[in-house]
Amino acid sequence: PSNAAAMADTVEETKEQATEAAPAKEEGSASDKPAKQRRGRRRRVSISAEVDNATDDGFTPTMVPKSPEQLARISAAVSANFLFSNLDSEQCNQVFGAMVEKVVEAGEEIIKQGDAGDFFYVLQSGSADVFVNGSKVHSYNGGSSFGELALMYNCPRAATVTATAQSTLWALDRQTFRHIIYANQSKKRDSYEKFLGSCPLFQDLTLLERSRIADVLEEQMFEAGTAVILEKDDDFKAMKFFIVIKGEAVAQQTLESGEVVEVGRIGPGGFFGEKALIERVPRAASVLALGGPLVCACLDVAAFERLLGSCKDLMMRQIDAYQPGTPNPEAPAQGSGLHAVRALAPSASAPVVSARSTSDGSSQSGFELPAGDASPAD
Repeated sequence: PSNAAAMADTVEETKEQATEAAPAKEEGSASDKPAKQRRGRRRRVSISAEVDNATDDGFTPTMVPKSPEQLARISAAVSANFLFSNLDSEQCNQVFGAMVEKVVEAGEEIIKQGDAGDFFYVLQSGSADVFVNGSKVHSYNGGSSFGELALMYNCPRAATVTATAQSTLWALDRQTFRHIIYANQSKKRDSYEKFLGSCPLFQDLTLLERSRIADVLEEQMFEAGTAVILEKDDDFKAMKFFIVIKGEAVAQQTLESGEVVEVGRIGPGGFFGEKALIERVPRAASVLALGGPLVCACLDVAAFERLLGSCKDLMMRQIDAYQPGTPNPEAPAQGSGLHAVRALAPSASAPVVSARSTSDGSSQSGFELPAGDASPAD
């Protein structure tokens, strides 16, 4: 397995062990200090079975004064971080205000495997290596974050993270992380778990399997006419698997004549993008947002390969059922689309009836959502 996969396996094992709680400790104790303040003192390895009060009302984080320049650096460092993507402006102000800036030197240990979790870290600049049981499994660069699992699941650190260059970090204390980021992420995860349970592709997965997927889903929004994926794209490392939450997407393919034809539409509960990931081939069609904003949950390549293994057989059977350029007669029962759309993989919630030319509109296409098609709670 790859280094990333090894790290992921360790993370999953840690999450599964999180229910085995050790004796409780008091929150706000002396152990809750950022990286440099912990030196010279032995860290506790026991973890607590603390009451999950992350959603309690009235929590006020301890604010640390910052200059506009510091706030701008924090904002830039977390701009692509999914943990911050659903925070509103007030929550962002609280989180940014509570963060503490730390500079560590090359070789300095930031967190240690087996220790109790006290801080969540965002790496603004520099680099760090991740070690599990002494073996290097991953590296972090600017914009990365780590340390959240021990805080989210109340378990020991799953790995050791050591700086490989002088690095600037922003540390967020346990209480602020749990009351704001974790509480927000929990609501999002619960919504995703419910939504995944309503999708035919995921209905046979266990609750734990769906929970693992929900934990790593990232939400993206596309305005009408925006391309989600492009035909012939072969940048495999940057590819993603998409599940439609709200809105509708249209799949288009360019024929040898240069004519662009519509080969399918994907609605809520539909999914696309798996063919290229499974077969490691270029995208066979383009997918664009249709009408109003399209909201999708997506998985990157590593998460797709790690978490959707049990779904691949179903995906492969559907891919094999399609032939290029002809409608799939079994689509209403099993899936949707033409062979081209399996690069996009619409699900059973959006069956294909026919294809329509986008150049002259001479024939109509027919993706219709079945009655009662589920969508996530608002």
